[in-house]
Amino acid sequence: MPSSENFRNALFRMMHAAERVGMNSLEVEAGDLHQRGGGDPGQDHSISLCCEVMRAEVDTANGDAIISAPPSGREASLKISYRLPRGGFVDL
Repeated sequence: MPSSENFRNALFRMMHAAERVGMNSLEVEAGDLHQRGGGDPGQDHSISLCCEVMRAEVDTANGDAIISAPPSGREASLKISYRLPRGGFVDL
């Protein structure tokens, strides 16, 4: 089962890649991050952890925004827009 660190690393890799091509924001859906972080698409037992990681990285002062949130707040349809650049990435 993936850990929070797996999801955090996958999220940071996505952000870093988007920054490298000059994007100023990145929309991330929990279902996609769940798969990239090693979650089994047929199992959703780690989707809650994935969503927690996504929410923990939200920085509203930087312009991040929750685009859509399911009623439970912890489902594959959670979508967050992260403003870029974030900075501080090392070779991911």
